Amino acid sequence: MDIRIATPKEHLTYNLLGDVCFFGTVDEGYRDWYNDLEKHGKGHENVLAGIDDQGKLIAGLRMINYRMHFDGQFVDMCGIQGVVTAPEARASGVMTKVLDKCLHMMKEKGQIFSVLFPFSYGYYRKFGYEIAYQLRKAEIPIGVFCKYPFPKDAIRFWNKGDDIADIKAVYDVFKKNYNYAIDRDDENWKALTKDDALVTKRYTYIHYDVNNKPDAYIMFKADDRKLDNTQVLSIDELAWTNKDGLLAMFGFIGGLRPQADKVHWDVPEGVDLFSMFPEATDVILNVRPSVMTRIVDLPKVLAKLRAPSQGSGKVVIDVVDKSLPCNTGKYALSWENGVLSVEKTEQSPDMSTTIEAMVQMVLGYATPDIAAHCKDTTIHSQQNALMDLFPKKNLYLWEKF
Repeated sequence: MDIRIATPKEHLTYNLLGDVCFFGTVDEGYRDWYNDLEKHGKGHENVLAGIDDQGKLIAGLRMINYRMHFDGQFVDMCGIQGVVTAPEARASGVMTKVLDKCLHMMKEKGQIFSVLFPFSYGYYRKFGYEIAYQLRKAEIPIGVFCKYPFPKDAIRFWNKGDDIADIKAVYDVFKKNYNYAIDRDDENWKALTKDDALVTKRYTYIHYDVNNKPDAYIMFKADDRKLDNTQVLSIDELAWTNKDGLLAMFGFIGGLRPQADKVHWDVPEGVDLFSMFPEATDVILNVRPSVMTRIVDLPKVLAKLRAPSQGSGKVVIDVVDKSLPCNTGKYALSWENGVLSVEKTEQSPDMSTTIEAMVQMVLGYATPDIAAHCKDTTIHSQQNALMDLFPKKNLYLWEKF
């Protein structure tokens, strides 16, 4: 068994294997694609392949390089996509070997987190991944937005080909309020703004404040009408720089009442819709698990952790990482006046835990008292200090991979 980066030809084979595994279909002329590997082999350097002893690609995954926001800075993260194993090669342990190699490659590249959308939460827990993000999908009657006044003369329609500088300016402020938010490059923005609204029914509007500065934008899709003739607007992304921008967008949505009946929105954490509309029961909020995340390099993650802004304290945390033993150990974290220091120690721990619970705490998905409900996690002492060090934080991730 050989685990390595795919060649252009193997990249095409990997893509076709994905169609087999996920029951996709391709053009009948797919065999001719091997004659144009310059096109169909593009991106091979991001695919880690499992090659059997006969030289056949039987498993693989795609590694996507991102920079994500974490506690006031942007850090390197690897998004995992397209994890596939040939049906005839299942239960052979090949994917275990691919993922193990992948984790070590991430660490060598300085990617301190890894994120994926799982087909099975139980499966990826075996490799140290854990749920650390939830989708909060709201269904809201569009009429309730009419509580907020329509922002007359402050809304502008944006369409493909227009300058995206104002959209970027809003997102650059918005992303700094959320862990997970991606530091988008030109290719990311190109993918996000590629649609022509008149063709796809995917619309973008920007709100401007009294000084003509952009402070919010919304991207939404008008879904096909339901059998009961209701029209749903699905918000792809709603971003804002301040409260006024958000509320102005609420007023704009209310102005769409003649055309639509309901709004679907994946609401970022920190927004309490139940308190923002006249009747809390008008809002239906469904919460479900989303991405799984793994700490790849725990010492580097802890070194970038935001310290409590006031006071001083010290805790010792004993962490076990079964898949990456280099992360296992006792870590002493001490802070004073917003400055954090981290070192390995042999002192008795205030908390014993796993790498899976650690990712929930450092990202702010779960506070220590919540994480203590997890298997193999115990708070021995210093609970108040631990709560100060690992508070709840706002999370936001739009990208799908």
